[in-house]
Amino acid sequence: LLAQRQSVETARWPTKFTAGMRLRGQPETTDLGTSGTGVHAQSLRCGGVERTGLFMHPPWQGGTGYAYALHNPVTLPQEPATTLRAWVGKQDGSDPGDGILYQLAVLNTQQVTTVVTQMLVTQHEWRPLEADLSPWRGQTIRVKLVADPGPKNNSSGDWAAWADLRLEAAQPGWTYSLVQNPQDIERLRRKPGPYPVSGLTVAEVRAARAGWLRYDGRGLEGGGQYATQAVLNGVRLGTMSPAHGNEEKREATRNVGVKLTPDALRSLGRRNRVTIENPSQDNFAVGRFWLELELADGRRCSSEISTAWYTQPPGWPPGEGIGVPFSQDVSVDVWMEARP
Repeated sequence: LLAQRQSVETARWPTKFTAGMRLRGQPETTDLGTSGTGVHAQSLRCGGVERTGLFMHPPWQGGTGYAYALHNPVTLPQEPATTLRAWVGKQDGSDPGDGILYQLAVLNTQQVTTVVTQMLVTQHEWRPLEADLSPWRGQTIRVKLVADPGPKNNSSGDWAAWADLRLEAAQPGWTYSLVQNPQDIERLRRKPGPYPVSGLTVAEVRAARAGWLRYDGRGLEGGGQYATQAVLNGVRLGTMSPAHGNEEKREATRNVGVKLTPDALRSLGRRNRVTIENPSQDNFAVGRFWLELELADGRRCSSEISTAWYTQPPGWPPGEGIGVPFSQDVSVDVWMEARP
């Protein structure tokens, strides 16, 4: 029985929307004309991290103003209270400009519009955006996403990105499921790390001076022609350290380390997702993933060890554990014993 405390969906996000724009001093219109306004679904890359979502560009020909997507109606439950969560970002390759102003607005059945949150994004990165929808408990609403060039009306490089929009309970809830697949059971196995520290909080973990992703490996080239990339919680760590081991004797190189970036440290939580990208199709086995941290007060601590091994591709003779085809990334959950 797998019990997880996690975000719980309260209503299905309405994917259909009406695209529109508004030039300064003029009314809103759904006729985008030759304004250069863009509102459409596509793959989006910000800070090297790719997500699928909604591209927007405010009008820039014949005037400036904002672009918007007004989504179809959705009815929120009375309980629990709903929070709208999303990622917003400035797409890679765009001119630096002066940033993009993102706004989330709610329209009730009387078409009264309320801006519930906003954020200015100036860097090529993804940032989490969140809005409290509890004032509209039990009501039918429409959500409007707005990308605005900001008070200076500078639309240069305003390649706006929205992704992973969802309506969730304000507080995490418990979910329960029976795990029966042997590989899924193996993915869940973990044991204590080498440097346990009791009473840690997530805030202390994120304030660590330094950190490393640790793992064992066999046949892993890391860099060069068969380079593999490590990603932690959506943050790229860069090229993996090699772990050649001894393929003939099926021996592994132990506790190889990849240093965590400042962004990766700030992303840490109780549950952390490690992803290994293998675009050059190296043949390897990796396992026993864990995190080592040097806390702000100098103490050393560790996460639990995810004991599963992963082999790419499946059937590689010196491999072991769970086979992962080249069409998929190796993904591992690493848990910290830290309180909220």
